Amino acid sequence: MISFFRLIHISLVVLLITTKSLASDNTLILTADSPDIIHLTGVWTLESPGNADKKVFIKDGPVNKSKNSYGTYHKNIFVEGDSALDLSIYLPLVRTSFILKINNVRVAEQGKVSQNRKMYNPGMKVRPYDIRLNPGNNTISITYANFAHAKSGLITPPVIGTHDDILWHIRKSDIILTAIYGSIILLGVFFILFFISWKKDHEILYFGLYAIMWALRCITTASKHISFLYNHFEWETLIRLDYFGFYSSILFGFLFFNKLFKKYSKPNFSKIVIAGTSLMILSTIITPVRVFTEATVFVHFILSPVIIYVIYLSYQSYINNDDISKIGLAAAISAMAIFGLEWLLFFQTFSIPDFSIDLGYLLIFLLNASTLSRRFAKRFNQLETLQRETTIQNKKIEDQHNKIQESHNTILIQRNELEKKHEEISAINRSLEEKVFERTKDLERANNELDTFLYRASHDLRRPLTSIQGLCSIALGNLSSEELHQLLKMMRETAGTMDNMLKKLISISEIYHYNDQKDIVNLNNLRVEIFSEFKAKLCSSGVNLDFDYDTEDIHINKRLIFLILFHLVDNSIQYRKKDINNSESKVEIKIKQECKQVVISVYDNGMGIEKSQLENVCKMFYKATDRSTGNGLGLYLCKAAVNKLGGEISILSREHSYTEVIFNIPAEPINTNYHLN
Repeated sequence: MISFFRLIHISLVVLLITTKSLASDNTLILTADSPDIIHLTGVWTLESPGNADKKVFIKDGPVNKSKNSYGTYHKNIFVEGDSALDLSIYLPLVRTSFILKINNVRVAEQGKVSQNRKMYNPGMKVRPYDIRLNPGNNTISITYANFAHAKSGLITPPVIGTHDDILWHIRKSDIILTAIYGSIILLGVFFILFFISWKKDHEILYFGLYAIMWALRCITTASKHISFLYNHFEWETLIRLDYFGFYSSILFGFLFFNKLFKKYSKPNFSKIVIAGTSLMILSTIITPVRVFTEATVFVHFILSPVIIYVIYLSYQSYINNDDISKIGLAAAISAMAIFGLEWLLFFQTFSIPDFSIDLGYLLIFLLNASTLSRRFAKRFNQLETLQRETTIQNKKIEDQHNKIQESHNTILIQRNELEKKHEEISAINRSLEEKVFERTKDLERANNELDTFLYRASHDLRRPLTSIQGLCSIALGNLSSEELHQLLKMMRETAGTMDNMLKKLISISEIYHYNDQKDIVNLNNLRVEIFSEFKAKLCSSGVNLDFDYDTEDIHINKRLIFLILFHLVDNSIQYRKKDINNSESKVEIKIKQECKQVVISVYDNGMGIEKSQLENVCKMFYKATDRSTGNGLGLYLCKAAVNKLGGEISILSREHSYTEVIFNIPAEPINTNYHLN
C-alpha cells in the first residue's frame, strides 16, 4: 500500500499533466512510486479492420462476453522521470490468442490470431511477459481473440507490475483455487470411501462423484487460470476435461438429488435427463472440440429445468416434513442461485468479486454433505434405538397379552357407554359445526390479511437491511472522509426508512390490542404534539398546517387518535403539489363534538386521488401512485384505528385539486363552546 502523501503526490502530477495536454484520455501515468500491481482498465483505442479508430472502455473483469469488436487495442502509458521501468505484463484469460507489442515492437505472441474460428488456435500459457517502458510516452498494443468469441475483442484488462509481484498474483490465485476445489475433491473421495464400506444407499456414491466431477470441471475451465494445468497440458485436452466434468456433474448431481428424494421423483423426466446427459458426456470423448463446445448456450438453457426439478423435489420433502427437508431445500436453492449467477455471467457483461462463485460452490457441497450426514446420523441412531427397544418390547408383549383379555371385557362394557355418548356428541357436533362455519369465514379473512402483511412487511424490513450491509461493505474500503460522510448519511436515511416501517408495525400491534380504554384528551395539547411532530417537515416543505376545534376536551383513546392524525398529516405533506408556491400548500384539521360523537376532518389541497383508486387506498400495502416512498400502510392504519374505536371513515377527493378524509367516532361530550385557530 502506498502512503496517503504519495497518493496526493500522484494526484497532483496527474492533474498537472492533464492541464498541459501531455497525455490523452487513454493514457496511464506511471512513476517510481506507482502501485505494484496495476489493472489496465479504462479507455483504450480500438483499431478495427475497415473501421475508424474508436475509444472503448474496458471494465475490471472477469467477464465472459465482450461487446467490443475484433481488432488491435492501444493503451498509452506515460513514464515520469529519466529512468526506464522494467515491468511484466499478464493477460488473465486463457484459451486465447494474442499478439503483444510495446512501442510497435513485438514482445510476445500466443496461439494464432484469426477472425475465423476454424483457423484461430488459442494458446494456453499462464505467465507474465517482461517489458521495458521508456521515459515519456509508451504504447501497449494487443491484437486479441477469445476461443468462445473469436471475433470479439479485449474482454478483460491486462495487469502490469514487477515480475515478482505478477508471479505472486498468479500463484495466489493458484493457492486459493487449489484449496477450494481440493477441499471439494477430498469431500467427494470421503463419501465414495464411505459408500464402499457401507455398501448401501447409492446417493452417497452419486454425491462423491458429483463433487469430484464438478471440481474437475471448475479447475479446467478457462476462467480459473490455474497455471500448472495450463502450462503443462494441451488446450484441447483441458476443454474436453472441462466439458466432461460439467456434463458428468450434471448427471451425478441429478442422480444424487433424485435418489435423495426418490419418493417424489418423476421416472419419465429422470430417464430423459439421464439419457441426454449421457449422450453429452459421450460427445466430449468421441467428437472434435469445436463440435460439443457449440452446444454450450443450449446446455445452459436445458440445465435450468433440471435445477427447477431438484428444487421441486426438495420442496416436496419440505412440505411433507421429511428428516432432511430444510437443509435439503437450502442446498437445492443455493445450487440454483450459484448456477443462475454463472448463467448471467455467461450471457452478460459484468463482474463480481474474485473467488465468490468458487466459495459458493464449496458452500453448496458442504450443505449437501450436511444433508447426507444428517440423514445417516439419524439412521444410525434409529438402529441403536430399535435394538434397545426390541428387547424391551419382547418383555412387554407377554404382559400385554394378559392385559388384552382383561381389556376385551372392559371394551364390551365401554361399547354400550360409547353408544350413549355418541348420540350426545352428535348433537354437540351439529351445534359446533354451525359455529365453526361462521368462525372459519372470519379466520379465512384474517389469514389472508395476515399472509399479505407478513409477506410485504418481511420484504420491506429486509430491503433497508440489505442497503445498510452494502453501504457498510463500501465503507470498509479506502474511502475519503467526504465519501465516508456521504455513505454514513445514506445509511442514516436507510435506517430511518426501516425505523418508520417498525413504527407502523408497532402501530398495527397497538391498534389490534386496543382494549376500549378511553382518555380525556385535551385538544390544545394534541395540537401542540402534532405541530411538534411535524415541525421539521413543515419548515422544509413550506406547508401551512391549521388546527381548529370547537371543544376543549374529548373522551377518546389518545394514542389511537394521535396515530390517525399523524398518518393523515404525513400523507398530506408527502403528496403536496410541486407546481405551486409553498405558501399556498395547506393542511386543515377540524374537530367537532356533535351529540355523542366526534367528527374529525383532515383537508389538503395537494395532488388528490384518482376516482378509480378511492375504494382501494385503505387496503394494506396499497399504493395509489408511483410517487409513494412509503409502504402503503398509512391509510390502512387510519381505517383500522377508526374501526377499533367504533367509527366510520370516508374519503372525498378530486385529482390535482384536494383530498378530505372525514371520520366519525362515538364519544360522550365533556364540555363545549371552545374554539381556537
